[in-house]
Amino acid sequence: MTENGPTSKMFAVFNALRERLSAADLTYAPAAYRDDAMSLLVNEPGHYWEIDVLADGSVDVEVYVSQGLSEDPMGDIDRLIQRNSDEDLLPPPSERN
Repeated sequence: MTENGPTSKMFAVFNALRERLSAADLTYAPAAYRDDAMSLLVNEPGHYWEIDVLADGSVDVEVYVSQGLSEDPMGDIDRLIQRNSDEDLLPPPSERN
């Protein structure tokens, strides 16, 4: 890593974003889920942001917006788990102990 290399640009942008998020009292966490970026996961009421800083200092952003409270929270959790695992669907909440 050189002082003028792409990695130093990534760190400079990443740290500048962290400082701005902290100054705005936003809740965030650093993350590493991409091989080509350093990420910040930002929570704001009703929104979830994935901010990825790439080696050249460019930034990718994805914003997820809440659809509000679920009408069937346990059913939604069951469907989430079923879509992403081999686990059998749990019985409806009314039939659980």
